[in-house]
Amino acid sequence: MKRLFIIFLFFNSSVFSQQIEYLRIYNDTSLYFIHQIDSLNPVTLSPVELVEIEEHLVRAINEFNRSQQRYADSVNPKNKKRRYLGNRIDINQYFFQIVPTYNKQHQKQVRISGDSKGYFIAGGTKKRPVFDKNWKKKFIDGDLVADGGAGFIYLIVNLTLKDHDDLTMNGSD
Repeated sequence: MKRLFIIFLFFNSSVFSQQIEYLRIYNDTSLYFIHQIDSLNPVTLSPVELVEIEEHLVRAINEFNRSQQRYADSVNPKNKKRRYLGNRIDINQYFFQIVPTYNKQHQKQVRISGDSKGYFIAGGTKKRPVFDKNWKKKFIDGDLVADGGAGFIYLIVNLTLKDHDDLTMNGSD
């Protein structure tokens, strides 16, 4: 029987001047699932591609967080006693759906949709919530929701070109 080891990484963010700890998601299927659009012609993802997808996701979230903080700093002078913190996305607060496809140029790409874990709380306490075990079946398609703010995040990663678009979110908080 294989044992699943949880690996923690530390990512240094100079903007927030603190260590951000996040759980590696690619090897923990309790945090994500792969949705095939065409079950007759599935697009497979290798373990190496799953690692690459996660690296792009973490990079895009950090780019987003830095951008939000730069904006917050620009509209709030630094001479105030309290520093205003911009909107921040924490990867640990999401469940993910990964949709692999081929684009019109026949390049392999994936759409990563993140739904806030808060939408799937089934009980427990605020500090130790219990999540609905069927969250994958109840995953919310953010395209069908008019708003939702940081509750729904999206990223498209092109695995052929090894790049990603800007992280986006649904509407505003």
